Amino acid sequence: MKLRTKASAKVNLFLEVIKKREDGYHDICGIFQSIPVADEVTVITHPRKMGVHVSMKGMEIPEKENTATKAARAFLDYYEIKQGVEIHIDKRIPMGGGLGGSSADAAAVVNSLGILFKTPLEKSFINKLAFVGADIPFMLTGGTALVEGMGERVTPLFSHLDLPLVIGYPGVIVDSGWAYGATSFLLTENPKTCTILLRCLKDKRWDALNDALFNRFEQVVFEAYPQISRLKAEFLENGARAALMSGSGSCVFGVFDTEERARAAVQ
Repeated sequence: MKLRTKASAKVNLFLEVIKKREDGYHDICGIFQSIPVADEVTVITHPRKMGVHVSMKGMEIPEKENTATKAARAFLDYYEIKQGVEIHIDKRIPMGGGLGGSSADAAAVVNSLGILFKTPLEKSFINKLAFVGADIPFMLTGGTALVEGMGERVTPLFSHLDLPLVIGYPGVIVDSGWAYGATSFLLTENPKTCTILLRCLKDKRWDALNDALFNRFEQVVFEAYPQISRLKAEFLENGARAALMSGSGSCVFGVFDTEERARAAVQ
């Protein structure tokens, strides 16, 4: 059996690191929103084979460390399915860009497996996937959502940012593990809240948007990669109403009032 699906990327409109947990992971509070940039993921099941094989168009990938491989194995183990799985990924989401590409691919894989094996994804299984990739539970939901805990608590929002976005990729890869480690010393007992941004989204108060957007990782990442900071400044200098780094970087998105201004900024 074979299924081909889209794996959509995301941007973080808000991202605060709340605390480091005893198991070494971090609790966060974030507002995530899907964007139309997407990989194409094909999943093929092999009843007479065993194991998981992943290939990525134009790239070599370490299968044992690949998030899509881990997610597929987690699915097969959890539901006690003894079949082989072949995964092909046509990569369009920049790697190491903070757009959740690996988690998007993993979510597309387990969603496809659930359809192919006629097996609904249980909440307990989705929670386990957060240990494979913290963004996977959101990627299975998509849209715009409040994301909490390690990433397993996803609350869909009825309001969303409906202004044109331009994504800038500065050509560098930021390791998320390094970013979390470097951010640890910034954590306080009074983390920033997303209340203002939620109000902006609900009331479409775009005049306050730039102040409402927030990413805890910007401080440490900008110090280590000044070209990412410059990219954000260039967006604002070229007419963006607001701009923010997504995830742990390196991509930055600019928010524009109109499609015309967005296209002008790209040119």
